[in-house]
Amino acid sequence: MSLEVRGLTKRFGGLVAVNEVSFSVRNGEVVGLIGPNGSGKTTLFNLISGVLRPDAGEIYFEGERIDGLPPHEIYRRGIVRSFQIPRTFDRVTVGENVMLSAKGQRGERPYVAPFRRLWVRQELELAEEARELLEFLKLSQVARNWGSEVSGGQMKLTEIGRAMMGRGRLVLLDEPAAGVAVPLAHDIFRTLVRINRELGTTFLIIEHRLDILFEYVQRVMVMHEGRLIYDGDPQGVSKDRRVVEAYLGGEVG
Repeated sequence: MSLEVRGLTKRFGGLVAVNEVSFSVRNGEVVGLIGPNGSGKTTLFNLISGVLRPDAGEIYFEGERIDGLPPHEIYRRGIVRSFQIPRTFDRVTVGENVMLSAKGQRGERPYVAPFRRLWVRQELELAEEARELLEFLKLSQVARNWGSEVSGGQMKLTEIGRAMMGRGRLVLLDEPAAGVAVPLAHDIFRTLVRINRELGTTFLIIEHRLDILFEYVQRVMVMHEGRLIYDGDPQGVSKDRRVVEAYLGGEVG
C-alpha cells in the first residue's frame, strides 16, 4: 500500500470535520475524492500532508507511520500536495518554480553557497531535468515567464511540475480543473494519467467537476459530513443510495 488511513478524526470545537475515516490507496492508483463543500475533503488532505494533526487515528505511508510529522518531513518521504488556488512564486520564472522543489540542493546550504564549484554541476543537472519536465508538461513556451504571468491552467501545471521535480510518489491534488476551460481541464487530467502510466506516480484528487474526473480516475471515494460513505467504481456513484441522498441531493426510488 502507498497510503493507509485508519480511524482518522479531526475536531474543530464541536464540529467533527473528519469522523473516523479509514481507507487505503495502492501504489500506482489514480483515485478521486468528492463530496459537497464542508464534507471534510480539504481537512483530510491537511491531515495527510501534516498541516494539521489528527485528534485520533493513524496514517501510514509505504508502511511508515507519518501522522503528527511536520509537513517538511512528510514531503521528504514523498507526499506532495497542491492547493485549490495555485501557489507559485511570482517573481521567479516558471522554470525556476519547478527547480525550487528538488530535494538536497547543495547551493541552498549557507556554508556551500559561496563556493560555486561545489554546486554548479548539480544546478546544471537540475536545470536539464526541469527542461525535460517542462517539455513533458507542455510548458516549454512559458518557461522563462514569471510565475505570475501565466494562465491559471499553466500555474496548475507548474504546481504539478514542482511535485514531480520533488520526486513525489503520492501527489494530493486539490481541484486541479477548477477555474480552467474544459479543453485545458482535460489536458491537465490527460497529463496526470500520462505521469501515472509512465512514472508510476500515485494520485489522490479532490475535484468538483465530476464529468471530467470520472473519465480519468480508477476509483472514487465520497465524503459527507466528515465520513466516507462510498469507495468504489466511478460508475457506481450515481447508483449508491447514500451518495444520491447525501451528495446529489435526491432520492433513489
